[in-house]
Amino acid sequence: MLSGRSSNFEIDIDTIPMNVAVYRYEEDDFIFVDFNSMAQKTEKITKDELIGKKVTEVFPGVRELGLFDVLIRVYENSAAEEVDFGYYEDERTKGWRENRVSKLPNGDIIVFYSDLTARKEKEDKLKSFGRIIDNSINEVYISDIDTFKFSYINKEAEKNIGYTLQEMQDMTPVDIKPDYDMHSLKKLIEPIINGKEKSLLVETVHQRKDGSLYYAEIRLEIMTIDNKNQFVVFANDISDRKKAQLQLQESEEKFRVIAENSVMGIFIYQETIVYANKALEEISEYESEELHTMKPWKYIQESYKEKLKEISVKRLSGQSFPQEYNDIEIVTKSGKKKIVRVSTQTIKYKGEYAGLGTVVDVTDIIQTKQQLKLLAQAVEQMDEMVRITDKDGIISYVNEALISHAGYKRAELIDKKISMFKSGKHDKAFYKNLWDTILSGDTFKDVFINRKKDKSLFYEEETITPIMDENNQVQHFVATSHDITKRVQMEKELHKLATIDSLTCTYNRHKITEELEIEIARVSRYDGVFSIMMFDIDHFKKINDTYGHDVGDSVLIELCDLVSKLIRESDRFGRWGGEEFMIISPNIEKEKVILLANKLKEAIATHIFKDVKQVTVSVGVTCYAKGDSKESILKRADDLLYAAKDAGRNTVIYG
Repeated sequence: MLSGRSSNFEIDIDTIPMNVAVYRYEEDDFIFVDFNSMAQKTEKITKDELIGKKVTEVFPGVRELGLFDVLIRVYENSAAEEVDFGYYEDERTKGWRENRVSKLPNGDIIVFYSDLTARKEKEDKLKSFGRIIDNSINEVYISDIDTFKFSYINKEAEKNIGYTLQEMQDMTPVDIKPDYDMHSLKKLIEPIINGKEKSLLVETVHQRKDGSLYYAEIRLEIMTIDNKNQFVVFANDISDRKKAQLQLQESEEKFRVIAENSVMGIFIYQETIVYANKALEEISEYESEELHTMKPWKYIQESYKEKLKEISVKRLSGQSFPQEYNDIEIVTKSGKKKIVRVSTQTIKYKGEYAGLGTVVDVTDIIQTKQQLKLLAQAVEQMDEMVRITDKDGIISYVNEALISHAGYKRAELIDKKISMFKSGKHDKAFYKNLWDTILSGDTFKDVFINRKKDKSLFYEEETITPIMDENNQVQHFVATSHDITKRVQMEKELHKLATIDSLTCTYNRHKITEELEIEIARVSRYDGVFSIMMFDIDHFKKINDTYGHDVGDSVLIELCDLVSKLIRESDRFGRWGGEEFMIISPNIEKEKVILLANKLKEAIATHIFKDVKQVTVSVGVTCYAKGDSKESILKRADDLLYAAKDAGRNTVIYG
């Protein structure tokens, strides 16, 4: 339980769903006075190890980070601060922290902080995954399993095919394959649709936007992305390889010219490798002279060596059989492991049979495939809610966390406007600022009050990030958020406890003093006017002595309810202490405030109180004079109140 030296409330901070620490200022430092269970778990330390210790001894990095300065400012100024220092590290803890520091009525400092480490690491990982896919040197296409329409192509695919992603979203594979129809496409993919094959590896011809053709080697698989099965195609432009194979039939010299300029590895082997191009040297990291001493299977994975030996023997004996593609792990000269795609065929070389092989480094393709799976799984397993919209606010993706939290089914959200979450609690200016920010390419972060399917409201701390195309034009928006409803409710409750008198539900002394300072600053700047009334219940001690303090409290509550109904909406009413109260009345002249004071005095005197029947008050009234300070106007009002008492009580004195 958190209790203060002068507070009149208690809070069980273990019930607060955030990390909470409470400090007390002593001897030019802050000592721990409480530490909730969530914070103990985050920092891996027990409360018993902390209580009474100095914060600079337990967390020595707080001074360098600047948190100690924030604690001092909040302690001295009583103004709450919310700070995000980014990454924090000392000899016992490290990570990202977001802090909110407030001062309690008893003078202690309470700190709410969030450990953002997991979220930051997850965000960095997701960005890394996305970059690997989009920046892959291989073409990647994703299309819908039902409509066959493309939903995604990476930068390399856009560059080679000539279409943008937006253009291809209304296209199917048939549109980029000349002399091909949907019937032929469905027949081709039938083995993987029926589950007979996990993937298809085929050579085909693609037609670019400008009408030109190129040969492509594609690997087609079905993968689950966004909880939906989709076709994923990893494509590699093999035009150079096809040209090389045709030229080999005409001339070995032409073959060498083409091979040496090819981006794929090309080799010819008999007993050993007798020819290797520059691309193969780069892939394997071996010089040509070193490759010439090797058998083609020397540096491949052990489990595939025997099969490759068998194929080589058949090739060298002159047997001709279809080209065969194999993905093989090799170890380069530096010891680095790579996945290469090897295809071979039988040829004649210098009058003897030989094997012609091509090698393509597909390590990136394999990684891309793995990252696609990881990306989909990671986003779906995130605690944060994620949604993706196009630039018009149409939802194209939501993760499981959002579906679960908002109460919708996925089908109820996809292709709907993001405005379906609006609660009506934000004005037009809020949304104008939002759209102006994100359409300009900047990230927008704020707290939203949104609505779930069951119409209940929730507070959502949301970050909206624009996704740009290669021309730096906004294409989509990715929004990540988490529900902070409990935190907001807790903050509101703490604010109420810090500003409202718990008995009468009027402003407490701290808050009414703050309002007085605000009013003085306002009239000093704009030459306005205001008045204050200080009034005191006559013979209140006698009421307590005669009827008891419970009745006395009841009288205070009943009197405040009566006064609250009689004053103006713009007036501020607060309990100054005990049975003494103060009213601040903005923009009111002497005559009107005297009338108001007498109206209150008479209303109280004629009111029949529940337990004591009649109560009277003495009132001191004064108006702001140019040059008044808070202290001078309060002293004048206080003197006038005592003058009213000296004049016989149940009296209004103005001065």
